[in-house]
Order: sequence, then structure tokens, then C-alpha cells
Amino acid sequence: MMRQFTSGSNNEYVKLHEDGITVKVTIIKSTFNRPGGRYYVSVDDNFVKSRKYQEPLRGVRKRVWSFTTQIAEEEKSSDSITGRVRLTPEGSAYFESLNHVERELFYTELRQELANAIPVKLERITTNGNAETDISVSPKQILLSINIVKAETKQEKTVASVIGDLDTLIRNKPITVIASGNSSRYLNQEYGYKPFRKDSFFLKLLDKNLFLKRLSINIFELVT
Repeated sequence: MMRQFTSGSNNEYVKLHEDGITVKVTIIKSTFNRPGGRYYVSVDDNFVKSRKYQEPLRGVRKRVWSFTTQIAEEEKSSDSITGRVRLTPEGSAYFESLNHVERELFYTELRQELANAIPVKLERITTNGNAETDISVSPKQILLSINIVKAETKQEKTVASVIGDLDTLIRNKPITVIASGNSSRYLNQEYGYKPFRKDSFFLKLLDKNLFLKRLSINIFELVT
């Protein structure tokens, strides 16, 4: 599964070093998030071009540049948590146009897409189906319930780890698989994922020598 993809023209994540021969790519925290996981990096042909000869350079094929992450220290288990994601104005308008059955299908698809992106078992991403209006922003944007169930074994990611990965994935949506999901693409990257605070509430409920090119550097997890 692809963990991160970045265009050479994306100055937020890709920069050419002042030495003219080094490209620095920022890796977000959720990319290498599986301890002991096997990953590889691929680089498209013509990702960089010779400034002197104006010729494209060859990239790196899949599975050539690969590595395995270290086994991390065991994290303390944490309890299940409730939380929210926010839809973009476009996503909010789309969600409001759906009938009851279609909204249930939207939630089902969103849960699957988020579970795949993190990745965790589907049953660890749940929802109570609530949808509320965030009255702190304009135009109208919808808040959706997304809960994280605690791990059953020590081998699974802790709730705290899942919270961090999910928030990072959404906030960096343009370079993660969140952007390509049928439902997850409607998530607001500025909001990310926020655990529910018991001391807050919402009043209004919903009614119904190189230079970079525009090509990609991609990071994948090897699933065995």
C-alpha cells in the first residue's frame, strides 16, 4: 500500500538543497508507522532534470530502494476514545444531499478507507452515526463521529498511536491516500482528527544542478 506520494513541484514537502545535487523530501510521521515493517521508495523518471544538459534523469524502480524499520519499545495500552473529523464545505454539501441509507453507506466507506490508511483492523474504527454542524466556521461544515477502539493485543497499534497517525494523514491529505478515497477525500485537512473533549459541545444538530519536475516520489509498505 502506498504510504506517501509527493510531486517534485510541491515546495512544502520537496526542496532542492543549496548544493544543487541533493533533494530533501519531508516524510510525515504516519508514513513509517509500522515497527518492523518493510518499505520501499520509488522515484519517477524525470523527477529531476540536469540543469547543465537539460536532460531528464532516471528514477528509482519499485523495490530497489527498500528497508525495514526498527522494532519500537512497547507502548502503554490506552482505552477506546470518541472523536470527530470535519468535512470540507464541498463535502458537507454533498453529505447533506444524501438520504438516510446513503449516509450510512458514506460512513461505512469512510471507516474502511480510514482503517486501510492507518492501517488497523476495520472493527477498531467505529461511529455512532452522529453528524453535527460546526458553528465555529463559515461556510457550513459538518462534524462526523469517528471513534477508535482500544487494541486487543500488544501487537496492535495503541489508541494514542492511531490518533496520531489519523490526524497526520488527514492534515497531510494531498500526499496521502486520504485524498483518493471516495469518502475520505471530503475530510477537512485543517481540522484533522480531534478526540472528543467532555467539556465541549455543539448546539446545532444537522437536519436531514537539478531542478524539480511535476512527477512523483512514492513510498510504499511491503505487505507480506
